[in-house]
Amino acid sequence: MTQFQDMTFEGRWALDKNQARTSAPAANFSFFFEGSILDIELEGEARFKIEIDHVEFPELLTRERKLYRIAENLSLGIHEARLWKKTETEFGSVALYRTCPEPISKLQTKISKSPISQIEFIGDSYTVGFGNAARDPISGTPFTTTDSTQSYGALTAQKLGASFAINAYSGRGLIQNYMRIAPNWTIPKLYEYTLSGEAPLGNSPYWDFKAFDPQIVCLF
Repeated sequence: MTQFQDMTFEGRWALDKNQARTSAPAANFSFFFEGSILDIELEGEARFKIEIDHVEFPELLTRERKLYRIAENLSLGIHEARLWKKTETEFGSVALYRTCPEPISKLQTKISKSPISQIEFIGDSYTVGFGNAARDPISGTPFTTTDSTQSYGALTAQKLGASFAINAYSGRGLIQNYMRIAPNWTIPKLYEYTLSGEAPLGNSPYWDFKAFDPQIVCLF
């Protein structure tokens, strides 16, 4: 995991030396870099919110594996980048391979002024933020109208200055799923795995619950 050691990850990620993968809504990563251009190699269908030096840039749409241009014509010097996954990945995962230029060591460690440093949100489509960016009830698709960065969980955590994880799955319940889809994969079953979109395919490791120890758990 050497190439990712200077990056900060929020949400559930499966990390190895070659890639970082996630299925979680609002999962994000941040890092410092030096240069006027930023490219990131990503794979998987997703929409990303991009912030550089706390300024929001145009949304990034990813699909096939390639080096995506994130920003250019930046001022010379050191910058901080953060990419948020806005969409839910119900099947499969999204992979991060590398950044160009590479991340550099953090300049400072952010210390939360809140006694709450970690919050976990568990739920269904409401917690995902399903359709929360829709202009009306009939326009768009779940992929184009869902913005998990504007879900109540993400907004609450930011307001409190806390790190967070959203482990929520549209249409999935505690006892049974909507329209009985994937009946063996209810929330309690999916919750055991790092990558919910890969778990039914047998491609997900189990989640290490020692990796995230929230002071508050919100179950909807």
